[in-house]
Amino acid sequence: MKEPLLRKGVSVLLINKDKQLLIIRLPEKKGGGWKFPSGGIDKDETSVQRETQEELGTKKMRILAKSNHTHKYLWPKDALKSIDAKYGIPYEGQEWTSFLVEYLGEDSDLIVDGREFVEYLWIKPEELAAYFKFDGQLEYTKKVLSEFDKFLNA
Repeated sequence: MKEPLLRKGVSVLLINKDKQLLIIRLPEKKGGGWKFPSGGIDKDETSVQRETQEELGTKKMRILAKSNHTHKYLWPKDALKSIDAKYGIPYEGQEWTSFLVEYLGEDSDLIVDGREFVEYLWIKPEELAAYFKFDGQLEYTKKVLSEFDKFLNA
């Protein structure tokens, strides 16, 4: 059986000086749930920097660590035709790598434009269960956070 073709992506776990994580709420047309800033990356991109600037409007950050875990998932079969049309490649899902990133700016530096997300919150890691509802999202996040424990509890 052949492996599914997965689009590469990154998830940015942004922490502030209070060791809180930034989560964003998607617009309803994108599912309306909470997640970390994330997205697909194109070939030869500087993925974490681009994704953070694209979604949050800031470059004020420093990468602290890259996770050894990846999160793989398949898109719904009924979405594959439009995804193929969008990318011109018959992707069947995505594979995410997570990065822990220190935020060096102020809240006033963050841009909420409504296209990528409609609001953001800074929360403690133990509060994630109240917000993360997508399939497998919390379980994957717990694995990643265990890798980043030395940064979050320093």
